Amino acid sequence: ESDYQNVIDEMYGWLDKHQDERTGLWGRQEAQGNAGLVLSGYHLMRGLHFYDGIQPKWPEKIIDTVLTSLQECHLFDDGGGEGCHDMDHFVTLERMYQYTNGSYRADEIRQACEIRLGQLQNLKMHDGGFAFTPQGTIINHYQYEVSGGVKESDMVGTVFYLETIYRILKVLDVRTKWNSSITHGVIS
Repeated sequence: ESDYQNVIDEMYGWLDKHQDERTGLWGRQEAQGNAGLVLSGYHLMRGLHFYDGIQPKWPEKIIDTVLTSLQECHLFDDGGGEGCHDMDHFVTLERMYQYTNGSYRADEIRQACEIRLGQLQNLKMHDGGFAFTPQGTIINHYQYEVSGGVKESDMVGTVFYLETIYRILKVLDVRTKWNSSITHGVIS
């Protein structure tokens, strides 16, 4: 919509001025921690950069922050996690991997993806879907009661984990016959 281009340009201008050169993301590391920066950065870039195909400044710094955040949450140690955290981290990691043409920390990124893919196979439910967490389904999503919280597949967990797997497979250069979630991944 060309009517909104001025507003969009202003948003990109503001974001460019406020992007943190240390982390590559927005916000304060001291207040949000690396995981909070990745989660909010993913949502911001999903609606703007990823949708518009515009590379943010400092994709290498963003990769550094995502990999640090994944280590800090001990995801690879216990194989736990939850759908939103996984998706935000691995979509952001895959996008930055693509923006750097796979030339920055490629071995570490691929290793993280291989480890997490193996762990996600163990989180799959009997019907092939995913619960939002390994302990059970998501109960409340944005103030809507969406399930009873039992350990079974739910729509949110399945969408989030399939998007995560899709992004991991893109990094590992494995072709699939399915596409990205239009609402959570934005682009293939």
